[in-house]
Amino acid sequence: TFWTSNNNISWIVVKFKGICALDHVLIDWVDKIQGTQLVQYLVGGGIHDASSRGSYDRVDLAGLGAQLKIQLRGSNFYSIREVSAFGTCFSSRDIFKMKITSGFAVPDSKYSTYVLNDIGEIIDGFECESCF
Repeated sequence: TFWTSNNNISWIVVKFKGICALDHVLIDWVDKIQGTQLVQYLVGGGIHDASSRGSYDRVDLAGLGAQLKIQLRGSNFYSIREVSAFGTCFSSRDIFKMKITSGFAVPDSKYSTYVLNDIGEIIDGFECESCF
């Protein structure tokens, strides 16, 4: 992907297929770092975690997000070759299973183990277009 802009204030939004826990983001500039950037996780459209504003080609983040937003300022021209995000993404099924497991008061009991296994098999059997 190649991205350019001639506006002083610009932004890029990357939508993930699921909820992702990112380790870091790389911005591959065509020439050199242009202006300043603010890199944010978005969950439900709201900001979940953000870097401080600075001039970056690599940003380390901690948190979960469904989208990544990069705000650009301080330059009349931006030219980016590629944005790469590194981390782990979870499908809707994975998240549902994690939430159910954490919802049990005594997850190590023999009864809850059977119930969790049964619920996990049911979730795995779901047909879902947005699950990956």
